[in-house]
Amino acid sequence: MNVAVLCANGLGDGLLMMIIATNFSKRGHTVTLFHNDFSVLSPLFPNTAHKKYPDIKDFHHTFKEYDLLLVENDNSDKAWELIRLRKEGKLDNITFLFPTPCKKAEDKRDYTFNPKLPVATNLEIASKRLLQFKEASKCNGITLDEGLISRRYKNRVVLHPTSKDPKRNWKKEQFVKLAHRLQEDGFTVALALSKEERKGFEDCKDFLMPKFESFKELASYIYESGYLIGNDSGLGHLASNLDVPTLTISGNPKRVRLWRPDWCINKVVTLKCELPNFKGIGFRFRESYWQNFISVSRVYKQFNKLIGTHDS
Repeated sequence: MNVAVLCANGLGDGLLMMIIATNFSKRGHTVTLFHNDFSVLSPLFPNTAHKKYPDIKDFHHTFKEYDLLLVENDNSDKAWELIRLRKEGKLDNITFLFPTPCKKAEDKRDYTFNPKLPVATNLEIASKRLLQFKEASKCNGITLDEGLISRRYKNRVVLHPTSKDPKRNWKKEQFVKLAHRLQEDGFTVALALSKEERKGFEDCKDFLMPKFESFKELASYIYESGYLIGNDSGLGHLASNLDVPTLTISGNPKRVRLWRPDWCINKVVTLKCELPNFKGIGFRFRESYWQNFISVSRVYKQFNKLIGTHDS
């Protein structure tokens, strides 16, 4: 069977949807992954065929050639166009994976995630159900170069203090305070930053700031590190995928319950109760102030619990 796996555009989405792509490949199906930025990830998945999305107006022509489309619903224009094409009977080969409940879901062929389980586990369950394949797993086939040693530098902690969405970021000064506490405990701290992000951290000369020529180089560096601490972002999924213990900081308890990393052991520090947003007056309190409700001490304590859980 010729199968297309259609992802949302985040790098974390690409890593996660490779779970279902890999399980279908193991069952002998020919799989093509559609993701506009997968070329960044493709060196980690050298045997995966991938393409960019066509223009929306070409969806029907492009996707009718496949026996099955497995679509991660991200509420984008692309997803809604595919929902429309299925409803109108123009593409009857679509199965949607709904991270959250949707009225457009069809019980007999779609899969709606269990909100109490992380996405990676949901994709494993979906694979077992869709393929009738008991041996389906969370393995996504990620591959690094030979010669690397898993967690070679156990005392090296990678901090990822940024993300694509600034509203998801714990404050820079909080990360810096945490980094100094980790150094006092004998850890080596490295900041994982892109070329553009480094400009905002030029004053952080007490920590390593390695430069990476590719995403694969970054992945290799994380693979040989002991831990990763970061915001709710794709690097947390990458670290977990590489069997590196991960601590995720998030201001959205509901979202992080579903989207937390879920390959290796992971701890989460989030709000003890969800903060309100006052949309009627345009005051998004939760998005603007959640960082003040997650202290450096809380994150530090949770990190020590992560160490005790993994390395005891």
